[in-house]
Amino acid sequence: MKKRDYKEQERQRRYYFFDYLFWLGEMAQRHYKGEPRRPDGESMLMLCIMIFIYEPIFLTTAHFLFDSTVFEWFTVAMIAGIVAILHYLSNGRIYPFSRREAVMQHYEGRRYSR
Repeated sequence: MKKRDYKEQERQRRYYFFDYLFWLGEMAQRHYKGEPRRPDGESMLMLCIMIFIYEPIFLTTAHFLFDSTVFEWFTVAMIAGIVAILHYLSNGRIYPFSRREAVMQHYEGRRYSR
């Protein structure tokens, strides 16, 4: 089988909202490269995980279980989860390098506006 035939049989990639957020973070990093504390793609994904997943779970649990010892163990588990996600993000296991390259190629012709 020729290489060209194989390319036609590859599975079509789907792009989701988190892919767009990764691209926005990478473009912000490239656009503001001289300024400190600008997000890159990984930190943009981590911010979304923190705001839209961990924060509602933590606040709801804190409201109902604040005075119990279950809340203390839950807090430790949340911190361990954050550390694990940061570790996997830094090693490229959650968002692999091949996916990063595909997202950057997909959004290549798009404009980034501040």
